[in-house]
Amino acid sequence: MCGCIAMIMGLATPRFALVLVAIFTDRISAAIDNNWYALAGWLFLPMTELAYVVVTWWAGDVHGFGWFLVVLGFFIDFGTYTGSWRGRKNLSLRA
Repeated sequence: MCGCIAMIMGLATPRFALVLVAIFTDRISAAIDNNWYALAGWLFLPMTELAYVVVTWWAGDVHGFGWFLVVLGFFIDFGTYTGSWRGRKNLSLRA
């Protein structure tokens, strides 16, 4: 039950989910060796980092379907950035 709530929170707000994972577990430090990479992932690619941490948590290493999930997280992050850029562009054209 708690895992389902955590997954829903992760999909809705990945940065908040990463903060909760960092506070209550050591999975981020186990998945990512360098703290600067973890901070950069939290700032710029939160869904990608969350997918990477979850895949290494479940499988121990990223391979096969795990890479699909990480790339999917990257495309979701990329889509949020391009979608917000496109929205600002359309908003400026209307004004």
